[in-house]
Formats: sequence, C-alpha cells, structure tokens
Amino acid sequence: MPLNPEAANRAAVAVNRVLTLGDSFTAAAKATSTTVATMKRWLANNSVSISNQNGRWVINRSPAQKIPEFLELIWNGDSATSAARTVNSTVNTMSNQMLPDDSGVQRPIIVKVGNNWTPNFIGVRDYSMTLHGSLIGLNDAVQGRGQQAGPDAQQDEADTEYADIWWQVDFNNFSSTLGLGEVGQFWKNDIVSYLRQYLETPNMSNTTLANRFLGNADVVSHANSNDRIAANGSMSVSRLEQFLERYDLRMSPDVTVGVEPASGLVSPITWYWVGDFADDGSDRIASGLWQVMFLTNAERQEYPITINFEYDLLDEIE
Repeated sequence: MPLNPEAANRAAVAVNRVLTLGDSFTAAAKATSTTVATMKRWLANNSVSISNQNGRWVINRSPAQKIPEFLELIWNGDSATSAARTVNSTVNTMSNQMLPDDSGVQRPIIVKVGNNWTPNFIGVRDYSMTLHGSLIGLNDAVQGRGQQAGPDAQQDEADTEYADIWWQVDFNNFSSTLGLGEVGQFWKNDIVSYLRQYLETPNMSNTTLANRFLGNADVVSHANSNDRIAANGSMSVSRLEQFLERYDLRMSPDVTVGVEPASGLVSPITWYWVGDFADDGSDRIASGLWQVMFLTNAERQEYPITINFEYDLLDEIE
C-alpha cells in the first residue's frame, strides 16, 4: 500500500541516513520521526530489498539502484574507484550502468577520459529559495519599524501601528546541481544584482510622481548630486520608486537567503546527460514573486511583482 507523501518523505530521509551515515534502521527512524515498519514499506514500494545480517537490517540494492549515490560521490570529489567501494560495487560494474538522455537513448553513467573515469550525467534538484531584507530610502533611512523580516516574522510580535516593512522574493522551484547548503550562497549575489538592476534603475517615465518627488528640497539636492535630473528638468523613476511612491527606495545591502527542498523533506534528483547540457540545455529560468511586506499586529499586506531570474547551471560546475 502506498504511503502518504509526508510519511514517504520521512521514510526516504531515514533510508538516506542508513545509506550515507551508517545509522541503524532504529536510529534512523528515531532521528526522522518515523518507524522501522514505515521504512520497510517505503523500501518495498521502491523495489529495494533488505536482509537481516547478524541482527541488523541491511539494504540490498541492485547496481542500478546505486547509480544516484555513486554519481553524487564522484561529483563531490571521490574517484570512481572510491565511489564504487563506498556503494559496495566495482568500477567495472558501475561503468556498465546506463541512464537515458533526453531523447531516450541509453548512455553509460561514466566514461573514461584519458586515464580517469568521468561522470556522464549531471544531477539536478528542485529547491524552494527565499531571499529577504529591509528597504531603505533617502539618506539610507530604514523603512518601517525594522524589528522583524522574512518568513519567520510573527504577527503577534508586531506593533499595533508602526509596521515592520521588508522585501521578500520566493522561488518555489529553483533548479540546481548544488547541494542544499550551497545553492543559496552560490546564487545570492547574482539574484540580488538582477533584482537591483530590474527594480532600482531609474528608467521609467512618470511625470506626475517625479514632479511630486522634486517638490522636496532634499530630493532635489540628492537628485542633482546623482545626475538624475535631465537638462529639461525631467526625472525618470525606478520601478520600485513607482511601485511604492517613495523616492530613492532601495533594497538594503544585508540580504538573508534560505533554501529547502521544493516539496517534502527531500528533493529527488533528476539526471541529465552532459551532452544535453550543450548549447542551451543548461539554461534555466526561476520564476517567483518579489513582494513588499507590511506587517502590524492587525494585518499583513503584500504587494507583489513577478520576477524571472535567468541563469545557467553550467556556472555551478565549471
């Protein structure tokens, strides 16, 4: 009988602990709030056999079932010989394992380049990524109360009248070849640079708003100092300034990033033949919502802008 998604995820994490950390079934089940019986059901549902050796349950995997761990070990720096030994196999056995490319043609999972075995497939996982930070305005003034920000902000800890204000962007499906602990920091600066270029560049015409801004002497002084006023006296505004109708509104330099599996407790890995990554095969677009949050203990308001971040997975492995 199939397990529900939550139970299956917990069992998968427990099985992963057995395989990667050497936990016993009992210890792995306890660490992940599942049961040994549920782990056994998950293994049976995924056609993985187990045996009892000297009173300890052992997972018996076919060479094909060892492919993901074997390839991950090589991508993490192990030699093919070391990786094969870790999964209780041999290089000869693993070199005969196949995976399909995008057209369905079976390809060997490793190929020999010179004297070295090289992975012939690249693993990609889907993550959920969130970045957030405060907003600053003229003279770097922090917008709002500045006490809470991000997904962990609690309404019952907010103020009655003075709102906590922050920006937040959520990518529900961010593909990456990197591990959970690496992907956020690897792409953080590129994502923020893209957001700044898209949201903070003063390239939009809004005469009414610009004239209202220029009615303030401090704004005029700042705009002149930053060459924002054209020879005819007009001034363009940024998408963010127009969005919230505040002059010189920007994202603060301090940005927090958080990453978790796109669904459940683990992110399944999809393997792509390296040949399919040639040309545009490694290009990805992460779509999400960039939002400004206003939080008081009475309400939470969200103002979204759709974001499409284009990136290349080859940048992660080159």
